Amino acid sequence: MSAWQCGFRATGIPGANNFKDEWKYLFRPPHVGRVVLALDPDKTGREAAKYVYGLLESVVDVSIARFPKGMDVNDLLRTGGEDAVKEVLDV
Repeated sequence: MSAWQCGFRATGIPGANNFKDEWKYLFRPPHVGRVVLALDPDKTGREAAKYVYGLLESVVDVSIARFPKGMDVNDLLRTGGEDAVKEVLDV
């Protein structure tokens, strides 16, 4: 919701390890040009981001957002505002 509020088309994953291989077709061009993975910056989120990256890299341009230590999208929005979120997600 925080990324969407900042102008990004965004979706969530129902739990860090629940992204299914068969969902990758939803992210292919021309409907999606680029994906920035912005999962929680904890161990589980980092591992899930690597997993999803591996699934999507053959389908679409994909990257992993790098947040300030201990922060996620919502934390960044609350402390730095929309500009801070845009800076991190517009990689």
